[in-house]
Amino acid sequence: MIMSGKGRASSRAQRVTEIPGDATRQRIMDVAEQLFAERGFSSVSLREILMQAGANPASAHYHFGSKEELVRQVFSRRAPPVLAHINELLDAAAFSEGKSDYLERVVLAIIAPSIRGRSMQDRGARILNRLRARLLTETLEYASAIHNEVYHGIAERVLVALRIALPSVSPIELAWKLHVVFGALGAATTWVTHIHPALSSTYCPDDPDEALAYLVPLFVSVLRAPMPPETHK
Repeated sequence: MIMSGKGRASSRAQRVTEIPGDATRQRIMDVAEQLFAERGFSSVSLREILMQAGANPASAHYHFGSKEELVRQVFSRRAPPVLAHINELLDAAAFSEGKSDYLERVVLAIIAPSIRGRSMQDRGARILNRLRARLLTETLEYASAIHNEVYHGIAERVLVALRIALPSVSPIELAWKLHVVFGALGAATTWVTHIHPALSSTYCPDDPDEALAYLVPLFVSVLRAPMPPETHK
């Protein structure tokens, strides 16, 4: 079919007006977020995202410039409510500084937003959990940089609180213990099934109250656990 000059002009105008619209940007991010959470960043192409979003390459270039920037914006837009929640809980924990339950309150502040975000009622936090797990496990050159950009401020505050709560723990010891804690937290907030079928009736990882009741004391025990003497050489 041969399009008339008027038809071609109308088609071009439609494509041009699509580019600046915020609705197009949000649609691209919504599709990208879902695909990234389900399949990871590396296995999802920008072309696939645009096709599912009903957008053209020009709109992606206008709004994001690159896939890296799209990943950054997708990840960053879900983080503020979670980070704000962590900050609020750390503010509350600060009133217990020097008391016996200070470490428990700091651990609660670190993990509660992610644990509660696993429930379907908090889709933003749940999506962030999955995107964060993807960033931390994929080999994209820019993945760790994006993660560190978003979490830098809160990570510094968490470390300060933990050093106050655990003044005798060395930096290397704290690093290894946090490696264990955040590894377990990542598993607890992203697994969609139980750890083993035989345990399916014994616990409910989707219940945030149950999860916090067990994980807070478990993580506190890890952070307080004495290390073998040879590790201090």
